[in-house]
Amino acid sequence: MGPLVVASSLLFVLGMSFAYFLVFPVVFKFMASMAPEGVAWMTDIDKYLSFVLTTFVAFGVTFEVPVAVIVLLVRAGVVSVEKAQGDPALRDRRAFVIGAVFTPPDRDLAGDARPAPVVPL
Repeated sequence: MGPLVVASSLLFVLGMSFAYFLVFPVVFKFMASMAPEGVAWMTDIDKYLSFVLTTFVAFGVTFEVPVAVIVLLVRAGVVSVEKAQGDPALRDRRAFVIGAVFTPPDRDLAGDARPAPVVPL
């Protein structure tokens, strides 16, 4: 349950950040370009806050779709919790790749000294 709450919270914040940094500049630039020449483009603070908060919630909830899909698949019995956590073979491969990247070249994944490779000439 903990990873699901963390992932859900991070995805919601990511959705709000997407709206704030990528969507709002485009939308406001478009609105400003559509204003007739010589007309001051001003907005009512109540309508602005309503628009921004609605957009934040909409994008936050939209970014929750992956979590909702996983929950629905587990509840429907299509995928088991063990399967949703990942295949043990895949986890072992990920651990191997991560270990291979972060393990010094003179050590194996268990931390034991590894003999130097013999390169034929």
